[in-house]
Amino acid sequence: ELLVQTRAIFREKTKRCFACGKKHAGAKNAERRGHREIIGDPELLSLWGHRYTGMVSRCYDENYKAFPNYGGRGVGVFVGWLDDRREFFRYAKTLTSWDQLGLDFDRIDNDGHYCPGNVRLVERKINSRNKRTNTLPSCFGETMPVSEFHERYCPGWRSVNSIFHHLNYGKSPEEIVERYRLHSSCL
Repeated sequence: ELLVQTRAIFREKTKRCFACGKKHAGAKNAERRGHREIIGDPELLSLWGHRYTGMVSRCYDENYKAFPNYGGRGVGVFVGWLDDRREFFRYAKTLTSWDQLGLDFDRIDNDGHYCPGNVRLVERKINSRNKRTNTLPSCFGETMPVSEFHERYCPGWRSVNSIFHHLNYGKSPEEIVERYRLHSSCL
C-alpha cells in the first residue's frame, strides 16, 4: 500500500512512503550508532530497542503512565546502560533465549533496579506472577501467587476469583483446599 501523495512523487519531493522512509531511516541510524553490529537481525534489534526505551521511560519519564510503579518507587537503570545503549544490547545477548520474540523482559527482584544480574526473559505467565500487587497466600508452609495456588490445589474451579472469594470471607488456604477436595469428590 502506497502512502504517498502522487503529486509529491511527480515533483520529486519524495521517493518512498512515510512508513518505508521511517524504516529506512531507523536502519541507517542503527547502522551509524553501531547497534546493527551487535544485533544484526532488524526485528530483534527493534524489539530490544523498544525494551530499552520502555525501561528508561518507566524509570525516568515522570509523564510516562507506569512511572509511579518504577521511577516513582526509586527503581532505576544501570548507569552503564544509560550512558551507552550498545552496552545494554551486548548484555541482552548474554541472556538465555535473548533471541526469542515471545518472551517478556523482567526484573528478578521486583524492588531492584534494571541492572546486570537482575533482569531475565520469561514467559508472560511467570512475569505476571512477579508483581508486588499479587495476593500471596501461604498454604502448607509455601507462599505463592493466587494463580499458582489455583493451578496447584484447585484446578477444577473455573477461575482464581473463587479463591479470592473464599479468602475475602476469612477462609485459610488450607480450608479452601479442603473445601475444594470435598466438592470435587462429590462430582
